[in-house]
Amino acid sequence: MNVSVENEGEPLLLARVRYFITLLVIQVVYCCRLFLRRPLCTLGMNILLNFQLHKTLNVDERVIQNWLVEVERHYYARNPYHNSTHAADVLQAIAYFLKKDKVRKVLDDLDNATCLIAAITHDIGHPGRSR
Repeated sequence: MNVSVENEGEPLLLARVRYFITLLVIQVVYCCRLFLRRPLCTLGMNILLNFQLHKTLNVDERVIQNWLVEVERHYYARNPYHNSTHAADVLQAIAYFLKKDKVRKVLDDLDNATCLIAAITHDIGHPGRSR
C-alpha cells in the first residue's frame, strides 16, 4: 500500500501523525486476520498483561482471559465498523499513549486499567447504525 506522507497545505507534523495512524490501522487489521477474528482475546490479553492489569485488579490471569472472551462475544461480528476489530484498534492506540512519558507521569496503574477497560468495552452492543 502506498501512503502519502504529505497532502498539499498540510503541516508536516500532522501529515506524519496521519501516516502513522494509517499504518497502525493496517497492522491491526492484518493482526486480526492472523488471530482468527479474535483480536480482543489475543491482542487484548497481550496488552493487559503488559500493563499487569491482573496485578492491579488483584485477579488471576484466567479471569482476564475469560472476561475478554465474554466482551468479544458481545460485539456484533457483522457490524462493519463498531466490532471487536475496532475495539482492538482503540485498545492498541490507548496503550500506545499510556506508555508515553508525559502520560505515565500523571496516571497511576488504576488509571491505566480504567483507560484500557474503557477502550475494550466502549462499543459493546453497538447496533451499527446511528441512533
